[in-house]
Amino acid sequence: LLISGAFGGLLGALINEVIPSLHLSPGAVALVAMAATFGAATRATFTAIVFAFELTQDYRAILPIMLAAVIADLVAAPLLDHRLIP
Repeated sequence: LLISGAFGGLLGALINEVIPSLHLSPGAVALVAMAATFGAATRATFTAIVFAFELTQDYRAILPIMLAAVIADLVAAPLLDHRLIP
């Protein structure tokens, strides 16, 4: 969570410098990155969405959190193959 939050905050600040008209909050981008990483790593997307919402209680953040968590889970699913080798 710390690494993804730091990377998300850095990415949010970078986007804010490049395209200031978007008015992105680096903290909000960090929250979305943390939820996406948590959901993809644990394969518990809904839990990550609820966890991130419970942290902020901000309804405006729900849609980006849901979108990022689902996309991260779809990307991580083929990469995190947990088959047992006999």
